Formats: sequence, structure tokens, C-alpha cells
Amino acid sequence: MYSIIEEKKKFYILKNNKKLKTPNKKYLYGKNLSHAKKLVNEMEIKKKNQFSILNLTLFSCNLTEYDNVNIINNILRMLDYDNTLYRVSTTIPLNKEM
Repeated sequence: MYSIIEEKKKFYILKNNKKLKTPNKKYLYGKNLSHAKKLVNEMEIKKKNQFSILNLTLFSCNLTEYDNVNIINNILRMLDYDNTLYRVSTTIPLNKEM
């Protein structure tokens, strides 16, 4: 029923030899073969989970290049000011460093 083909380092999911599309009419694909197999498995099971790999992949496939750059820049900006992720490599306590 479902099959997977590789084109330009993307693994597209096919149903009845036609590429599946997202609700925004963009092609559904996985970044690697294992990702594509998990997508097919979730489609066959048909569970309703808003945080499933399938739903997250549908979201990411719908993003434009501008959206991708914008998300990455926002994450990097937030990480610049996130002290909880900062860990010192020395034995000096963190509060003395600050």
C-alpha cells in the first residue's frame, strides 16, 4: 500500500505510486530511510497523537525556507541568554563565575 522512494537525499512516501502531500500541498518526506519507515508505520496504525512523528513531520514539511531560518535564528537568540544550558568546565562554582 505505502512505499518509499529516494530523490535528492529525501525519502518520499508514496501511496498507490503517488507522492503523498501535506494539507498545504507540499510533498511529505523523511530525512532518512528510518524516518520514512516510521512515518509509514504511523500512517498504517492511524493513532491520534498530536505530538507524533507524523504530525511533527507534516508541520516541518509545510515550513518555507524563510520559516526555517526564522526558527533557527529565534532558537539561537534564546540560547544566547539561557544560563541553565551554560556549564563551566572548571571546578569553580557557577555563582563565582557570574
